[in-house]
Amino acid sequence: MEASQLPTLSVPILTPVVQHALGYPVDTIGDWESRPLSGGWESTTSIYLVSGNAIVQEATAPWELVLKIVRSTADRMEPQHWNYWKREPLAYQSGLLGNLPGGMAAPQVYEIMVQADESIWLWLEVITETVDAAWTLETYGIVAQQLGRFNGAYLTGQPLPTGEWVSHDWLRSYVSEYAPVLERLPELQQHPLVARAIPVQFVDPLLRLCADRDLLLAALDELPQTFCHLDAWRWNLFLTATPVGEPRLVAIDWAFVGVGGIGQEVAPLIFSDRREPAIEDHVLRNYLAGLHMTGWRGEEQLVHFGYAATMALQYGLALIGFCVEALLDEGQHKFLEEGFGEPLEQLVLRYGSWLEFTLPRAQQARQWLG
Repeated sequence: MEASQLPTLSVPILTPVVQHALGYPVDTIGDWESRPLSGGWESTTSIYLVSGNAIVQEATAPWELVLKIVRSTADRMEPQHWNYWKREPLAYQSGLLGNLPGGMAAPQVYEIMVQADESIWLWLEVITETVDAAWTLETYGIVAQQLGRFNGAYLTGQPLPTGEWVSHDWLRSYVSEYAPVLERLPELQQHPLVARAIPVQFVDPLLRLCADRDLLLAALDELPQTFCHLDAWRWNLFLTATPVGEPRLVAIDWAFVGVGGIGQEVAPLIFSDRREPAIEDHVLRNYLAGLHMTGWRGEEQLVHFGYAATMALQYGLALIGFCVEALLDEGQHKFLEEGFGEPLEQLVLRYGSWLEFTLPRAQQARQWLG
């Protein structure tokens, strides 16, 4: 089945999943419908909302589920790859995502089905956020505190998870894949799209960041290490509440999950709303508060370095390299437009603003290294 095709479902497939979701047996499965949801960046991953009705003792029981279909590609077969294709299914299969500390949660997984084509179907809980879609600065603060509590739990006694699905050196793998294209920027400035996307004043700072990447990555390795989602940007996070009204952060898309340095977790969150002048200070302050709630009393400068180095490497180097590589391949242009939700001619004008935010963090990280 192609990634763009709706899955072929049947009563035998749906019955055990619906019963698990509802929590009781059903007599029959009635009508249902499937529609695509906006998903991640992977063209080989599809996400659908599947909803319908079941009949239970002549009464109608509505249900809805998320179906995430994960497929392999030849370049993502090894667990060491930053985007290992089976990481999320294995994380759910391990059971660990069902019992996370610090007010953090993943959607409940109802069934994991391996298909004849070796794709993996994850049947997941539908998450409804309890706050407005437009997050305020206060919302970001609550979320940052929850991330701090989650990371802090593994810094103060919770053992780090093990298993082949746990990513290690995730950022190093990601950066290593896309640094080579940025090292070619002087010659790539001849390409009209690249020249528009990367104004000439950013070329030397990017080349310096490429040259410094091993130094920054080695310093990140020396930070206190914790268990991280590693893709905690706005659209992967849902702020909900526990039955007693306490904040509960539900994160989707655990495809990068693994071990990372303290402070690394909040770089995606801050990048999500980087145009808000107060976002950086507010998120870092609340993340530190969450860490302190777990009993962590380390040097706050470690958090600031972890964040700044990650912001520079992940969004100033790897993401830019990814986008430049895609600009060079006309076959990827539609993928870029769909991923970012705007025409390519407009998208290339955004790269400069990303670099204006991320490259100063590289300089901050260098200064903290001394």
